[in-house]
Order: sequence, then C-alpha cells, then structure tokens
Amino acid sequence: MIYKWIKKKGRLLYVPKRLVNEDGWIYIFNRRIHHGSNTSWATWDGTTKSGWKGSDNTFIGFLNDTNANSNEIGQHSFLSEVDRTLTQVDNVAGAIGDPLYRPMEGEPGSECFTVTPTWLNTFFQNKSSYTFLIECYVVNTVTNQVVCDFHPDSTSARLGIQKSANKVLFWIGSTTGSEYNGTTANNMPLSQIIWFAIFRRTWSSSVYGGFSTSRPIRQSDFGTGDIVSIGASSLNAAFPADKDYAIFGQYPDTRQNHSAGRIYKVIASSDCLIGS
Repeated sequence: MIYKWIKKKGRLLYVPKRLVNEDGWIYIFNRRIHHGSNTSWATWDGTTKSGWKGSDNTFIGFLNDTNANSNEIGQHSFLSEVDRTLTQVDNVAGAIGDPLYRPMEGEPGSECFTVTPTWLNTFFQNKSSYTFLIECYVVNTVTNQVVCDFHPDSTSARLGIQKSANKVLFWIGSTTGSEYNGTTANNMPLSQIIWFAIFRRTWSSSVYGGFSTSRPIRQSDFGTGDIVSIGASSLNAAFPADKDYAIFGQYPDTRQNHSAGRIYKVIASSDCLIGS
C-alpha cells in the first residue's frame, strides 16, 4: 500500500490511497475529507474552476480559450463533456485580455455560444432553487441586444436576459405558456464589466433578475433599481431537445439581436448562490 504525506488543517498526516479529484477535494478510501481555500461562492477567488463545495450542483465556465473558433468546456461533477461545452457559433475569436475573455462581434455578425437542453434542464427544470450568472461587457450596438436567449417557444420552459428601451428585461416561462418578466428601473450598464443574474431561493420565493458591477454575493449587492422580481415560475417544463439556446445572441438561426462585447464567465447552479 502506498502512503503519502498530506496537510490537513495545518497538520501533516501520513495516509494511504490518496486521491486528489479534479474538484479539489482529497479522497482517502473514497471518503471526501478536505478541500482547498475556495469553500463557497462567497469565498471563491474567481480564478479556478475547482475546489469549492458547490461543484456538485454548479457549472463553472471560463471563456478563456485563446484559439479562434474554439468551444469552451466548463466544469461540473457529472455532466458529460458534450453537456459541459459552450459551443461557439460563427467563428468567435480566441480569448484576449487580462483577465481573459472572448470578444464578441455582434451584429451584423451572428457570433454567440450555445448550451445544450440537458445543461439547462440539469440546473433549472423543476428546481426549487437555481442561479444563472454571466460576467460580461456589453457594447451598445443594437436596440434589443440579447445577453442570453433560452426561449425555444411559447409553451416550454424559457429564460432570458436582454436590453429593452435601455433597461434590462429578465424573463422566465412556465409550462402553461404564460411568461413572467420584469424590467429594471435603471439602464443597462454599457462598456464596463458587469454581472447579470437570475436566481431563486425556494419554491415559495420569487425569482429575481439583476445586474451588478461586482460579483454579487448577497441580494443587497444589487443596487436599488438594478434588481427586479420576475414572478415565481417553477420552470417545471423541460427545455426541448430540438431547439437552440444562445448566450450573447438570439437563436443562431434568426441572426438578430446579437450583442457585441466580451464574455468572461458563465455560472449555472441548482443551488441559490446569492445570499439573502
């Protein structure tokens, strides 16, 4: 049997069968006993995909591949690589900058990234709590530019964020075909790094949409006029398998309302990451 030294809470331990999984936890005899400094969304350093306890329920995607036309593969504990892939559309340029981001051309081009219906259903379908977050930088190029469009039709689950009359419109949809939406009082910030969020804590709570110029940890991190209640839809319908779901654009086949700017990170979780 192979033994190795590991450090746990400042103490050195001589243990057998050490396995450090990609999620950052140390396993001994298949029992998870320790993890690194990224212990929660609130304490996450924002620079690594691994090592925090939300990884079982949370997808962490960095838009940082420096190769043009490349897809981005995020981290999640059990999704397949196909369903962890943010697929580029229309020849998105490679990542640049510090921190790295994928530059998005916007109209008249149709660049965007797409996610699979399995990705959406894993985090949002019939969940009592959930969170969608995107860190990005939007340049004002079109009137109704879209941050994300997970809106297949009027009778399925749907979720989206877009600019509307310079404000931010958030929407969610239910099984009945009814749609809940809300628009912020304040204008969408342009030409600066911004976090957009849609989140829900429990079955009985409202869904909120908001934006923040820093990574939001608590609901109070959203300024007055930057957050809005958008109803209490459970999203209990499935996202259909034969539709397109786009980030920084509408359905790829419509070629309209594609935002220009930058995408840094995409986060999705079946937990509510935003504290009260």
